[in-house]
Amino acid sequence: MKLTLIFSILALGTITSKAQELPDPNFIPEGDAPNALHFIPMPPADGSARFLYDKAQYFRGKTMRSGARGEQARLDANPYFDYTLSVFDSSFGVAVTDSVTPETYRLMYGVFHAAKKYTTRILKNYYCRPRPYVWFGEPSLTPRYDEEMRDSWSYPSGHTSRAYTMAFVLASLNPANQDTILSRAYFYGQNRVICGHHWQSDVDAAKVVAAALYARLQTDSTYLVYWNRAKAEIRKLENEGRITRLQPATGSLYAADYGSGDQGMIHANLTARKRKHREAPYVPDADFANSLEILPAPPQETSVEFLYDQYQYFDGKQQRLTPRANVAIADAEYTAKGFARNFAGAFGILVNEENTPELWKLLRAVMKSESGAASQAKNYYQRTRPYAYYNQGSLVPEEEETLRTNGSFPSGHTTMGTVWGLILAEINVANEDTILKRTYDYGQSRVIAGYHWQSDVNAGRYLGATFVARLHADKAFMKQLKKAKKEFRKLEKAGKIQHYDP
Repeated sequence: MKLTLIFSILALGTITSKAQELPDPNFIPEGDAPNALHFIPMPPADGSARFLYDKAQYFRGKTMRSGARGEQARLDANPYFDYTLSVFDSSFGVAVTDSVTPETYRLMYGVFHAAKKYTTRILKNYYCRPRPYVWFGEPSLTPRYDEEMRDSWSYPSGHTSRAYTMAFVLASLNPANQDTILSRAYFYGQNRVICGHHWQSDVDAAKVVAAALYARLQTDSTYLVYWNRAKAEIRKLENEGRITRLQPATGSLYAADYGSGDQGMIHANLTARKRKHREAPYVPDADFANSLEILPAPPQETSVEFLYDQYQYFDGKQQRLTPRANVAIADAEYTAKGFARNFAGAFGILVNEENTPELWKLLRAVMKSESGAASQAKNYYQRTRPYAYYNQGSLVPEEEETLRTNGSFPSGHTTMGTVWGLILAEINVANEDTILKRTYDYGQSRVIAGYHWQSDVNAGRYLGATFVARLHADKAFMKQLKKAKKEFRKLEKAGKIQHYDP
């Protein structure tokens, strides 16, 4: 009798174990991913200022092919899943493998393949942009891949979009190491330029695509099941002391791309100070990614990148003579009500306390933490804003004196605009392309208004995406987000949401 009972228990355990097994992950149904054709710009035209910048970055990348950086770029050219995941081993704090962290490994397998399937395929085949080494008729740093990649097109970078999507997910699983994870993603993307397989604009576009895909993953029920299992696994390893807590190499992005001088010591002293805390219902300021560690330094005035910044400023001034100026002026209002009005058209309903009380509560609470996301870099670099640099007027003259001594890099408006856009796109998937297009345009409004350089806006877009990734690791945020989604579904069912085709 006892023996029968033992076998019955063992059999039950086996059945339970099998019931808990999950199929190979397949996130986001076919054809249901955000279509980046609707929300990122076209690649630069030959002869444009942006393309001149791309070419300058290509030649600069060639000078970095020798030594340790070149060797790392050569290794990072490996397009396969296991290598791409291993890129983050040292920055994540533990090796993510099928044996050590099986749940996290399976999650990341699904994320990698979702990014591979959806983020760049349509764009690459639509634009058919030649890769740099093909355009120049030269071998790349990794000739073994040259023939294979010759006709797979360049815009945007598939390697970069996959790596950044994976970095956002890994940062949400282990926010304590988010700075090192996100710093590694930055170097990985830039290594595609060094290799000669991608233009800088390919890499920049891929970051926007990755942010959009990360937001879309949050709506996929299969992804959420895998993420929760991975999170439990990582929490267990943390409790066992098996996750290494890491600090990024202070000033590493500055030193790697521009040369440091004595910037490293200044940077170290600044980041060693305790960050100012304010009331934050979800995540304290100090727990968001440190913008000094995950962003490169703003362009030096002698660089080609700064010439492109200047070109964009004057191009923006031309747009002030068109109806686009009215949008840029409206976008300058930095309040919850201002963001709600500016995103109402794309979202399909005005977010406010009356229409959407749960979503209003969520987004107002999110805004209480945002200044901490950009302030480290702003306070350190104290970059002069374009209108002040040229001593010219802006589109919003009433803010000129207040913001004249407030650092320009990165753009705080763009950071929070990206946060709003990604959260709204996650809630209203049917309008996601329209919302993401509005999000991109919101950042460009800061260039048109004369308050930010293009490189400030690009940095703000990335910073906003890291902000959203960190929020998704917070229980209170996720609880309120769930309420907001439930509220939205009721409104949608009642026919109160306007839907759009982008």
